[in-house]
Amino acid sequence: MAVEPSESCCHFMIKTLNFDRSIVINSQYLEADIKKKFDIIILNHVLEHFVELESVIKRLAENLKTKGKLLIRVPNYDSFDRRAYGEKWPAYLPFHIHYFSRKSLVLLFSKYGFDVMQIDEYFSDKYLEKFPKSIRKLFLRVLMILSKNFVEKFNGRTITFLLSKRKE
Repeated sequence: MAVEPSESCCHFMIKTLNFDRSIVINSQYLEADIKKKFDIIILNHVLEHFVELESVIKRLAENLKTKGKLLIRVPNYDSFDRRAYGEKWPAYLPFHIHYFSRKSLVLLFSKYGFDVMQIDEYFSDKYLEKFPKSIRKLFLRVLMILSKNFVEKFNGRTITFLLSKRKE
């Protein structure tokens, strides 16, 4: 099932991506008529757009089966990229209502009955952008092998959380 408020995006999913029309709901998430529960819900760069964040998280918990999984990817406010770009950080957008860090997401979702299963922060190559792509790729591969602290210090634009709904 796909819930999407944009009519043109719904049309794109049906016509271009060949989604079955019966699984595409053209609605705001909180207003969507969803009666079933799911094993997994994926929000890929969506959570930061909701105005009523806590209502959305409660609804996500309602729409998940017990031990269901929630996969969330959002811009990482605590990222090296945000610090490096400053006011020109690409994720500073007028339609981003909320910004999240590792810590804020853990606190927020634990409050609503979710346990963190896995967190991925992609490291940034912003500090290497003056070098040719082949050198950047090799350098990053070596650093990733040598140091976990490197990845934590130079985390990139996005953070991905895999959460599990606690038993009710």
